[in-house]
Amino acid sequence: MFDKWMEECPCCSVFLNILSFSCFIVTMWALGDKTERDGLAPRDIAALPAVLFLLLYAFYLVECYRSTTRRCLSVVKNESAMTFIDSIRKQKPVILFKATGWHYEKKQRPIPYRDARGKLRERIESYQERVVTFDETEAFR
Repeated sequence: MFDKWMEECPCCSVFLNILSFSCFIVTMWALGDKTERDGLAPRDIAALPAVLFLLLYAFYLVECYRSTTRRCLSVVKNESAMTFIDSIRKQKPVILFKATGWHYEKKQRPIPYRDARGKLRERIESYQERVVTFDETEAFR
């Protein structure tokens, strides 16, 4: 479900770090605050940010596990990570050219609805659908 979102999203890591840190700070504040307001002390509701912190931290660990960098470096078995990175640096860069051609087609579909008397009727809805007619990728070295 979240595969594409988790592949390359450096902002997501920063966002999860900030949220996790904020929940941790609020939890520590709530546990340390002794004042009562309207008969309720912050330490009585400290479980809420603590649970949110644990959920965010678990989500962060999943995001780290799904990282493409981690998957790329886990491929390295016999050689060290630095020699693997050096071998990548020594390779010539590859420029990819990607071309996609498409057009839109107008289509219609029946949509069921209930009229004012409660009777089931259909109306025709028009919509456009994108149709890809050409998709090509070529590498230039």
